Amino acid sequence: MLHKLTTKKTIFPLNLKIKVSPHIVIIASLVILIVFCLVLVNVRSPVSNVWSVATSAPTSVLNTAVQQNYLHFSKDQPLDINKMKVLKITGEAEPIYLFNLNNNQLCGQAGCLYVGYSLSGKRVINLVLNTFLPSDTNLISVTKELINDYPCLEILQPIHKINNLQKSSYCYTGNSFTQINSSIKLIDLKN
Repeated sequence: MLHKLTTKKTIFPLNLKIKVSPHIVIIASLVILIVFCLVLVNVRSPVSNVWSVATSAPTSVLNTAVQQNYLHFSKDQPLDINKMKVLKITGEAEPIYLFNLNNNQLCGQAGCLYVGYSLSGKRVINLVLNTFLPSDTNLISVTKELINDYPCLEILQPIHKINNLQKSSYCYTGNSFTQINSSIKLIDLKN
């Protein structure tokens, strides 16, 4: 009987035997895990700056906002909840609901009332803001940075005599949002 000789063809002709210490494998695995976690933290869903109808907020929070800020000034012009807007601010703790009451009765020469409440009904921010800004400018922006479990708010306000905007940062300090920084943003408000 003739035996046919066969030759094995390999795609990778080098037969490398690499000995790796178990400690190096563990360290490499931990480094990969840490990098993965850092990427995951930084690739969170984008911060929402979208205002919704106020009725999308929990009913108890909406009722608290209305009861504490609207005293039925006029029976001829009752508060229209459907005109109110809400911005849900989420962080590591319970969400905060920032209301734009969007009512002429709650606006004056300085601006209009914006109030924010926690899910438990605690008022955490109370501002009167001038809404006359260039059309492509957000009055309130939510930052990605978290301080005390919440993102900060960047608020732009016109500075009338010099045609610029004042940019103020409000961050949660444990009890409420407090202004922590203010700067001038150079912009032409004549457009």
